[in-house]
Amino acid sequence: MNSTSFGGENSGTQVGTNHGPITQNYFSSDRLETPEQNTDNDVLESLAFPQMLDRRDNIEPCHTNTCKWILELEEFQSWRSQSHGLLWIKGKPGSGKSTLMVFLHDKLQRSQDDSPGIRLDFFFTARGTEMQRTPLGMLRSLLNQIFDRDPTVRPHIRETYGRRCKQFGYGKRQWEWPQVMLEDLLASAILASANQQHVVVFVDALDEAGAQSAQQLAGYFHRLVDRAEKKKLCIRVCISCRHYPIMESGQAIEIKVEDHNQQDIATYIQDTLAQTETKDNASQKMREILVEQLTRQANGFFQWVHIILPLLERKVREMESFDDICCWLREIPAGLEDAYAHILSNVIDKRNREQSFLFFQWVCLAERPLTVAEMRYALVAKNARATLSPKKWERISGFIESNEHMLQRTKALSGGLAEVVPSADNNETIQVVHQSVNDFFRTKGLKVLCHDIDMSTSSMNEEQVIFRCQATLYRSCLVYLAGIHEPREASGFKGTREHLIQERPLLEYATTNLFIHAEKAADFRPDIVQNEKDVLQKVLGRWVQVYQKLDEHSGVCPPRGTTLLHMAAAANLVDLIEPVVSGVEDVAIRNMYGDTALHLAARWGHVTAGKILRGKGADQDAKNESGKTPLFEAASSGNLEFVEWLLDEGVDLGKKGDGGALQAASLGGYESVVEILLGAGADVNAQGGHYGNALQAAASRGSAETVQILLGAGADVNAQGGHYGNALQAAASRGNAETVQILLGAGADVNAQGGHYGNALRAAVSRGNPKTVQILLGAGADVNAQGGHFGNALQAAAYSGSPKTVQILLGAGADVNAQGGRYGLPLLAAIHEGYVDQVQILLHAGADSLLADELGRTPLHIAASKNKLHILRRFPQLLSALNKRSDFLQTPLHLAVCLGHIEFAIGLLNSGADPSLPDGYGKHVMDWASGHEALLQEIHNHCPHLVFTPPDTQELSVHRSLYELIESHPYSKSKSSWPILQQLGRFFLFLGQFDNARYLFQLHLRQDASSKTDIWQISCNMCNQIITGTRFICRLCACMDICSSCVQKYPCHTRLHPNQGHEVFEVSNVLDENTQLTGLASERLTHFLSNFVHERFGQRASQSEIEVSNDTVISPALNKADLVPNLPFGSVTRIFAILFGVSAAVLGAWYFY
Repeated sequence: MNSTSFGGENSGTQVGTNHGPITQNYFSSDRLETPEQNTDNDVLESLAFPQMLDRRDNIEPCHTNTCKWILELEEFQSWRSQSHGLLWIKGKPGSGKSTLMVFLHDKLQRSQDDSPGIRLDFFFTARGTEMQRTPLGMLRSLLNQIFDRDPTVRPHIRETYGRRCKQFGYGKRQWEWPQVMLEDLLASAILASANQQHVVVFVDALDEAGAQSAQQLAGYFHRLVDRAEKKKLCIRVCISCRHYPIMESGQAIEIKVEDHNQQDIATYIQDTLAQTETKDNASQKMREILVEQLTRQANGFFQWVHIILPLLERKVREMESFDDICCWLREIPAGLEDAYAHILSNVIDKRNREQSFLFFQWVCLAERPLTVAEMRYALVAKNARATLSPKKWERISGFIESNEHMLQRTKALSGGLAEVVPSADNNETIQVVHQSVNDFFRTKGLKVLCHDIDMSTSSMNEEQVIFRCQATLYRSCLVYLAGIHEPREASGFKGTREHLIQERPLLEYATTNLFIHAEKAADFRPDIVQNEKDVLQKVLGRWVQVYQKLDEHSGVCPPRGTTLLHMAAAANLVDLIEPVVSGVEDVAIRNMYGDTALHLAARWGHVTAGKILRGKGADQDAKNESGKTPLFEAASSGNLEFVEWLLDEGVDLGKKGDGGALQAASLGGYESVVEILLGAGADVNAQGGHYGNALQAAASRGSAETVQILLGAGADVNAQGGHYGNALQAAASRGNAETVQILLGAGADVNAQGGHYGNALRAAVSRGNPKTVQILLGAGADVNAQGGHFGNALQAAAYSGSPKTVQILLGAGADVNAQGGRYGLPLLAAIHEGYVDQVQILLHAGADSLLADELGRTPLHIAASKNKLHILRRFPQLLSALNKRSDFLQTPLHLAVCLGHIEFAIGLLNSGADPSLPDGYGKHVMDWASGHEALLQEIHNHCPHLVFTPPDTQELSVHRSLYELIESHPYSKSKSSWPILQQLGRFFLFLGQFDNARYLFQLHLRQDASSKTDIWQISCNMCNQIITGTRFICRLCACMDICSSCVQKYPCHTRLHPNQGHEVFEVSNVLDENTQLTGLASERLTHFLSNFVHERFGQRASQSEIEVSNDTVISPALNKADLVPNLPFGSVTRIFAILFGVSAAVLGAWYFY
C-alpha cells in the first residue's frame, strides 16, 4: 500500500520551490500540467529570444590560473560580503572584462560560501542582434530567468501577461513587451524574490548598449540597489563596462581591470609559447624575453595579445630566427587600433583587398550578424543585376560555392579580425572578434580600405564613407528582392517561412532591412542605385508580401496597401517623395490601417518629409482607422520637433483624435512634448482612451515629473474613467511610491472606487509593493473595502505572493475571513497559488479552514483541485473538511481523483476520506477511477465492499442533483450563478438532453452591459488559452473545456484514462465581441424555465406570475428536448417559484470563476 499521508513534524516545503520547475514539454500521457504551468511556459516563451544566451556561451573560458586575482581583492571581498551593493568592473576595450565576468558568474554559481539564492545574467554585444544590444533584450532575458527560477514572483507577471493577451491576442508574436512595463516588472520581481533569498545580477559590457542606454540602465540599477538598501534586502549587482562613456557609479565599488591583469597576460603568453616549437628549441631565456616584450606592448590589452600571438606563432612555424621575430615584434604598434591597421596593411593579401572591403561593410554595418550562407550571397550582390534571380547569383564570378569554403575565406578576408560564431538556432554567424574591431572599422578602417580601392573617394571623410557603405548594402538588398518573382497565386508566396528562407538565403535579411539601409544611406543612394524609383516601384508589392510571410507580427511589418510614398515618408527618403506624388489623391492614399504618408512621417519624426507632404496637400488632421492623427503619432513617439512643426502649421487640437495626443505623450513620459502641447492649449482634463485622461496615463508609467507638470496645469486629480478608474490607482498599480505621494498631496481620494483593481489599495497590494501599501493605509485607505477582481485587499495580497503585504494588511485590521472576489476568500487565494508563507500567516491570524466559497468549496477542495500536496503536508488542519461536499456534491477526494492527482488522492484516502460518497452524477471515486488500476486497488483496500454504480442509479442521481442544485443554492449570493448554469448544462448533457445543455452552455451574460471588461471568459483546460470560437466539453474529463485545436492535437485523455478518447460535445460561439450582452432578466431564459416546468408537470403557469424582460439575449432559440421524469419534489407552485427565482438571481450578477 502506498503510505502517502499528511502531517508530521518534518513535513513542509521551502519558499521558492513550491510550484516546481516549469517544464517545456508541457503535455505527456502520464502527467498533465496545471493551467498555471501552461501559462508559465507561454510567459517564458514571450520573454525569450533565440540569441538570449549566445554571447555568454561564446565567450572563451579564462585561461588556466588566470582571473583568480579578483577573488583576493579587498574591493571584491567587500562587495561579496555585503547584503546589497553594486560592483563596477571597468576597463579598456579588450582588457578581458567579459572573460572575467564569466569567471565570476561561474565561480559564484559553484561556490558553497555564498548563501543560496538566484543569479541572473545578461551579456550585451553590440555585434549581435537588436535584442542582444538593447535594454529591451536585457530586460526580457533577466525577467525570463527570474520567472523561471522563483515561483513566488510568477503571479504578478502571469497576470500582466494575461492582460496583454486579452488586449492583443494569444497567438505567438501577436504583441511585444513594452520596455517601460518590463522595467517595472523586473524591479518588482527582483525585490520580491529578495524577500526570500539573495539575488545577484551580472550585466556585462553595459557600454555596448550605447551611451544613452548605458546611462539610463546605470541609473536603473543604482535605484534598484538603493531600494534594496532601504528595504534591507539582499540584492547585489555586478556590472562591467569601459571607462567611457562616463557613468557615475556613486557609492558603488570599482575595480579597474588593467591595473591587475598584467600577470594574467604574461601567464597566457607563456603557456601559449610553451606549446610552440621554436628553431633549435629556443632557450627558456629567449621565451622569457618574448613574454616580457609581448606583455609590455600589450599594456593591459588581452585582445592585443589574441591578435598578435597567432601571427607570431606563424613566424615561429616558418622557422624565422629569434632575432628576426623580436625585430618584427618591435614594429608592431602597441595600441589596439594601430594593431588593427597593421593587419589591414600587412596581413590581408592585397589581392583580397576589394572583397575584404565589402566583407567588412557587411560584418560591421549589417543590422544583425549574417549567417555563413547569407554572407556568400552578400559578397556577390554588388555585381548582380536587378533582373537576375537569386538562383542565378551562384553563377556570378567570385561566388563562394559552399559554407565550408566561406569558413576558410573568412580567415583570409579578415586577417583574423573576424570569426565564425555558433548560435542557438544552429546557424553559424560571422562577427568581428571583438567590439573594438567594429569600432576601428567604423571610425577608420572602412575609410582606409575605401581610399585604397577607389582613389576618387579620397576626399570623403569617415561619415561620408559610412553613408556610401550603407548605400552599397541598400543596393544589395534591393537588387536581391528585385530578382524575386512575384507569385501568381493571389494568396502570396507558398511554403513555410523556413522553406522560403532556405530557398533564398539572403531574403529574410534583405526584406527586413531594405529601408533601414536606405535611410542610413541618406543622399548617397542615387550615386550607388541606378533608376531607384522604378526598381522600388517594381519591388514594393512583393516586398510587402514577403515581409508579411516572414515576420507578420513585427511592429514594423508593412500592412497591405503600403505604397512607395508611405515608405519614402517612413524612411525619410525625401528625394523620392515628390517624384511619386502626382496630385492630392496620391498624397492622401492610405494603407489598410488608414495611415497616410504624413502619419508615418510623424511616427518616425521626419520633419522634412512632413513639410514636403504638406506642400503637396497632405491633410494634417487626417485620422487613421484608430482615430489617430499625425499629431498623436508624433506625440506618442516623443518626436518633439515634429509636434512643434504641426502646431506651427495650425493643427486642430480640438479634434477628438488629438485629444489623445497629450495622453500619449504623458504615457511615454515625454515631458517636453507634454509641456508644448499644454502651452498650445491642449485640454489637460480631456477624457477618453485606455487611460481615461493624461494624468492617469502619466501615473501608470510612474513618471513623477510628468504628473507634476499635469497637476500644475490644472489636471483633476480625482477624474474618473479609464482602465484604472483614477490616477491614484494607476500610480499604485505601478508601485511608484513617489507618484502616489504626489497625487495624495494633490488631494487624491484614497478610497475612490472603480477601475481594474477596485481601488488604489488593492492595486498596490496586487503589485506586492509594501511601501506603497503603507503610504495608502497611512492616508486612510479602507483596508476592508469590497470590490474589484479580488474582492478585497487581503485576497489580492494572498494571491500576489507577498507575505509582508499580507502581514501589513492584517496589522491594519483586515478581515481574515472576508468573502467575495475571484477566489472567495484570502485563504483560498493563497492555497490556489500554493503559497506556504501566506497560508501560514492567514491561519495564524484566524482564517477558518472550514469556511467555503459561494460554490461550497473549502480550502481542502482548492488544494485538491490544484494538486497542492505540499500545502496539505504542511497544514494538516485543513483535513477538517475531509468529507465536506461542495454545492456540486464533490468532496476533495472526488476532485483529486477526477483531475488525476493520484498521490493527493491516495493521501486523502490514507487520512480517512470516504470513497463511497457520491457526487452530483451519482458517481463515487471508484466510478471515476475505472481506468486506473493502481488507484482502484487503493480504493478497494480502504473500502472493500464498494462496487461500481449502475447507470440507471447515476441517471436518477443526476435528476435529483438538478433539482437540489436549483432548490438549495443560496441565490442571495448570486455571483456564483454562472458556474451553476454551466453545471446545470453538464447535468443535461449527461442525460442526453443536448438542446437544453447547449442553450445553458451558450449563456454569457455580464453584470453591466456598458462594460467590455467584465465578460466571463473560458480557458481551455489543456492549453490554458481563452477559447474564442467553438469549445468542446468532454463528459469523461470531469468538467473539462477543450478548444478545437487541442481536440485535434490531443484526441486522448491524459488524466485518469490516458488511452481513452474524448466524448465531446460541441458548443459554438462561446464569446462574440459583437454580441449584445445583458445583465437583466432574459426573456428567453424565462421561457426556457417556463417550458421546463410545463413539460415536467403538464400545465402552464399563468403569465401574471412571470416577470418578462424586454432585453435581448445571446442564446439561440430553444428547441424542445426530453425533460427529466417525474420526481417527488413538492407542488408545482413551489417548483415554479424556485425556477423563476433562479432566473432572476442568475442574471443579477456573474462570478468570474
